[in-house]
Amino acid sequence: MTRTGSGWLDMALAKFKSFCTLRYIESATSAVTFDQFRASQECPEPPHHNAWGALPKLACKAGYVAATDEYAKASRPESHARRVRVWAIQPEAL
Repeated sequence: MTRTGSGWLDMALAKFKSFCTLRYIESATSAVTFDQFRASQECPEPPHHNAWGALPKLACKAGYVAATDEYAKASRPESHARRVRVWAIQPEAL
C-alpha cells in the first residue's frame, strides 16, 4: 500500500538533491532551508500542503542535509516570516 503523495515525495526528494547540489556549487554555501527550496518553484506543489513537512526527514535520512542549531526567517510572504530551520548541505551525499 502506498500513501497518497508518495510519488510526489520521491520526485521532490530528487529535485531537492539537485537544488542542494547547484546551491553548493554555484554559491559555495552549505546552508539551505526548505523554505528556499519551496520558494524556488523547482518543485510543484504537492497534492496537500502538509506533504512539505515530510521532506526534511527524508532528505536528512538520505544524507543530503543535516540539522543545525540555526534558524532563519521564512522568505515566502505566505509564511509570515516564521522561523525555519537552517540545514547543512552534506556534499559527500550529493
